[in-house]
Amino acid sequence: MSDCLQMPWEIKDTISHLECIRDSLIRRLRKINFEGKAEQDVTELNYDFNRAIKALQENQQYHQIGTPGECSGAMEALKWLHKYGIDDWETLVEEMEHFERLKKHEVQCLDKMGDPLEPLKISSALDSEIRKFEYRKEHDLKSISILDYTIMAALVEALEKRTGEDG
Repeated sequence: MSDCLQMPWEIKDTISHLECIRDSLIRRLRKINFEGKAEQDVTELNYDFNRAIKALQENQQYHQIGTPGECSGAMEALKWLHKYGIDDWETLVEEMEHFERLKKHEVQCLDKMGDPLEPLKISSALDSEIRKFEYRKEHDLKSISILDYTIMAALVEALEKRTGEDG
């Protein structure tokens, strides 16, 4: 017990200190041998100290698992995964790999924004959406949805940004 630790120290250090204190007390009990009951006192002392050490060791195991809040958070995550049909590690790994592929694709798309042909592609897509909209307006007015307007607005905005960058 000669080690001086900074507070707060870990449970394993407390356990080590308790074992040292127990051993020191056992030596004293045997040396004093009060009323000739040294071994009975040692047995009782061992029992109490070992119970305390065992409780600390169990506590340490629970801390390795996580706090109740962490376990609760993990349960919520598992419920969410189950809700979307991800019930085993294999499926989870597949979904994570799929997500990584999507992320890479998104980065590739963003990288293409420097491509000088990108405004032409956006312009062509906008032209196609406008023609589709005009056709629906003449032939099937009910088939026009808010999504049509949204797509055209997004394409106009993207085109303005791209052409604005180029001057």
